[in-house]
Formats: sequence, structure tokens, C-alpha cells
Amino acid sequence: TFTTPLLTSSTSYWVQAGDAPSSLPSVSGAARVAPASGASGFGNTTLAYGVQFNATSAFNIKAVDVYPSGTSAGTMTLVLADKSGNILQTVGPLNIPAGTGTTIPTATPVTIPLNITVPVADTGYRLYVTNLTVPLIRESSGLAFPYPIGTLGNVTAGWASGSASASTYYYFYNWQIGDNVCNTPL
Repeated sequence: TFTTPLLTSSTSYWVQAGDAPSSLPSVSGAARVAPASGASGFGNTTLAYGVQFNATSAFNIKAVDVYPSGTSAGTMTLVLADKSGNILQTVGPLNIPAGTGTTIPTATPVTIPLNITVPVADTGYRLYVTNLTVPLIRESSGLAFPYPIGTLGNVTAGWASGSASASTYYYFYNWQIGDNVCNTPL
């Protein structure tokens, strides 16, 4: 309960709600931090490519790094789905600039703001692209799953066109994680 003081003019009040606004750490460098040297681009697809992960708590994926490897700019749409494939959130289309190289180390990261909410602790979440119009760096060797998302979960596999894959890691590096806080005017 909140009781306002005597109001003599217009006043704005805001409410802040979240699953655990002060108990979840902000995490930088979560999941796989960067692709290995020699990783190359893959893309221009409408099929679902990305990663599968488990969450031990609700959290917000504030941003991820992608490594464009094409000579032209393009777009992508991101999807968060649960383990049954139900789409929980879609973001995009997002603009992706032209790449600086076709492999690592010449390709450089671009940070993409997402603000995607992972709603509850669960297994088998999928974060993937659809309608990708520019190639992005991905890896298909030398992987050692799981990759920690701080203390909030783990990336457990790549996601390749409808199936988990322990031999691929698609697109999303250096996750920036925050708590699940939302500020809303009353």
C-alpha cells in the first residue's frame, strides 16, 4: 500500500516490479564469449538456427554480440521459444551492418540490444534467428558445452533447424544479462 501526500498539482508515480529485482546479478560475457579463430559465416536463411539453454531463474537477455561476415548489411528476427517450441517472444527485424571479415579474427562483433525476458526457471529454451538476410559467424568444431550464463543457467547446445546440436554454436556471443525488472507508469 502506498498513500500519496496531499497533491496540489499533477504528479507522476512509477511502480517497479520484477521476479527478483535486487537478487539477480548483472552478467557480462555470459554464454560463449567469442567465436574461436577460424570460425566462418553462415546465414541467409528462414530456418531456425541459434542455441538451446537452461535457466535456473527468470532473467533478461539485454544484448548479445553477433559477428556479421557478409559484405552487405541485412536484418534478422530473433525468437525465444520454450522446450515445446511455443514462441514466448519475438524481436525484430533487427538491422545488422555489413561485416568486417568473413572469418575470425577479421570479423568484429556488433552488440544487438534485445531485452528478451526468460520468464521462469526451465530447461530447453531456444534462442534462434528467423528471416536472417546476412551471414553471421557460427562454429561447428571445438565446442565444449555447457557454456555458463553466469549463475542463471547454461547454454547446452546449438539449435539447428529444429534439433539440438552438440557440434554447432550459432551466432549469439557475449550475452549481457540483467534482472527481470520492468518500470511502468501508474
